[in-house]
Amino acid sequence: MRRLGVGRRKGTGRRLGAGRRKGTGRWLGAVMTGALVAGAVLAACGGTASGSSATPGTGSARIAWIANTSFQSAPGDTITPVDLPAGTVGSPVATASEPVAMAPADGGRELVVANRGNDTLSVVSTVSGSVTATVTVGVEPDAVAVAPGGPKRAGIAFVADFGADEVTPVALGTMRAGRPIPVGQEPDAVAVAPATGGHPALVLVADFGSDTVTPIDLTTMAPGTPVPVGQEPDALAVVPGTARHPALVLVADFGSDGVTPVDVPGLDAGAFVPTPGNPTGLAVGPDGTVWVAGGGTLTPLAVGGPAVSGAVGGPAVSGAVGGPAVLTAGHAVSLPGVAEAVALDGGTTAWVALERGAVVPVDLATGHVGRVVPVGGRPADIVVTPG
Repeated sequence: MRRLGVGRRKGTGRRLGAGRRKGTGRWLGAVMTGALVAGAVLAACGGTASGSSATPGTGSARIAWIANTSFQSAPGDTITPVDLPAGTVGSPVATASEPVAMAPADGGRELVVANRGNDTLSVVSTVSGSVTATVTVGVEPDAVAVAPGGPKRAGIAFVADFGADEVTPVALGTMRAGRPIPVGQEPDAVAVAPATGGHPALVLVADFGSDTVTPIDLTTMAPGTPVPVGQEPDALAVVPGTARHPALVLVADFGSDGVTPVDVPGLDAGAFVPTPGNPTGLAVGPDGTVWVAGGGTLTPLAVGGPAVSGAVGGPAVSGAVGGPAVLTAGHAVSLPGVAEAVALDGGTTAWVALERGAVVPVDLATGHVGRVVPVGGRPADIVVTPG
């Protein structure tokens, strides 16, 4: 989730100017952006697009859930389902003030939702479309990821508390918040890297205000030494390791206009790779290609191989990572608006949230941009689950 000070770049979709709450440097004015996301008009009006509506639990269609943070003057309090094959919008589900980030749990049958406006974490059933539990976390929760483990093996949600410079672990089996874990300044993105080669699983936290990524040992819950990255890290994505390169966490550096790779578990930062616009979201495809949303573009990054081919392939900018591994930026796809975040529907389609308040599909093989789907509010995040 992007955080900007007064005078930040214009036209990027980041929050500007006044309206900070609790003295934390968090901008609530213009809108939330997402590491995953979408947004627009129909849901705000209580309507749906033409055709059948997206109703949780009624079929096998894939559903995108959009967090509707909206504006400071009219803060949102819902998440909205969109039936992806049909491109239709369902009825919003009320969570709490300013839902800003989501993560799937229980195989996609649940979503955990960080509610920035009242410092809580909600659990939503994607089957019934209702809130089943809520717990208080730290000040201004801004991102969330779910790691395996915890009571009943239900998972542990790690919530980045932007206003407290901490991460709060929540055991989903009991809905109890644990002791906050100190990290860098203004944490605003979280990812989980699985255990590899005898090394423990790691929770990785982007510290927007410190220009670092802080690792947390999932076994001890202890923070490690922060890793310097680019300016204003705003989104994270974990790329599994292969015989050609180690596992990587990619960091979208909003303030530097590019991506920094960090190898796992060594936690060594590699060469920065520039991308168009201010990157605000990352999504990893089944083939390991990473899609970077930012500005008015969607850009592919190939990891450990040549430039992406086809309509979205093109001039490349490469950076060495861990020796033989290479990041190669392909040709950017132009979008009908400023991108806020991105999520993938399988390996064929990216759904991009636009600042204008809509989501739009992009065919990953051809780069074709499909029909814009209005959803309501000013969206902050998007997650795709089975219907």
